[in-house]
Amino acid sequence: MNQPTVTDPPDAVTWEWSAVVYVLVMLAVLLSVHIPLELRGRMKWEKIRTEHVVESARPAFSTQSLCLWRFFCFVVVVMTDVVIVDSSAKGTLVRGGWIIFATFTIWSWSLIGLYMLLSGLMTLATRFGNWKPSSAGRCTAMLCRLVWLLFEVMLPVSFLIFLAVWLVLLPVAYQTTGGDMGLLTWPALFCHNLNFLFMFVEALVNRLCITTYHLTFMFYYGASYVIFSWIFFKEYHFFFYFFIDWRYPLVLIGYTALLVTLTIFFFLGRSIVNCVKPPLYTWDLEESEDETSESMASNGWSDSDDACA
Repeated sequence: MNQPTVTDPPDAVTWEWSAVVYVLVMLAVLLSVHIPLELRGRMKWEKIRTEHVVESARPAFSTQSLCLWRFFCFVVVVMTDVVIVDSSAKGTLVRGGWIIFATFTIWSWSLIGLYMLLSGLMTLATRFGNWKPSSAGRCTAMLCRLVWLLFEVMLPVSFLIFLAVWLVLLPVAYQTTGGDMGLLTWPALFCHNLNFLFMFVEALVNRLCITTYHLTFMFYYGASYVIFSWIFFKEYHFFFYFFIDWRYPLVLIGYTALLVTLTIFFFLGRSIVNCVKPPLYTWDLEESEDETSESMASNGWSDSDDACA
């Protein structure tokens, strides 16, 4: 699916340290912003409840349908991963098919599967088990937060991957090689298209929304992949993506472009949620309690109906 970079510029060591310092400084800045936001309660962790994960925002889409949908998506993700690993092992990638999990696309595709599994299990336990949505144990709260973050990050990232393939990678592939470089095989089409379709449907039917201050977790996700790519390079001696390859002088520009792109797509994802979800579930989480209550009252809603604020 992705061809490794094999050249090694003579000034690689210089840019390697520049890249490391850049990322560490950015992480320090991010933490200096994130920690005060946590202390001030701006992350709104106390607002997420189990029913936001397990109940549908659409009356016509039952809890049972939501459960079946999520497990269907999870099965598709797992089957696609198995096929990709098998085909990659027989292809041009070195050291076996499992190396394909080092790509950003498969990272994100597999995390979408994790989101579907966790949210599906929670929905299943509520619909068919004895688990009550009102249960508020620490483990339940942490699980709700994890599922919420996965949704907030994977929706924008899936949209980014979807557009990048069709608007950038595929045209470049045809221009440089005269072929699709495997981007139009069905496993690749699933990872690059169903990823966004799955998350878009989730945005349409679930009761989760996106809050602005969780942008920090988009940055953590991007930084995690960059740091992982360094470890991967030390073992396999190539990067899957040229713009994060620290052997080239443009790497710092590439890192900055990645930050900007993640920011843009995070807010595009937030806009998607606000456009497709019923107004009841799209309040700005940064509103104060008084503002939220006033807004609800003016629209004829009650506190018991609140999904996100």
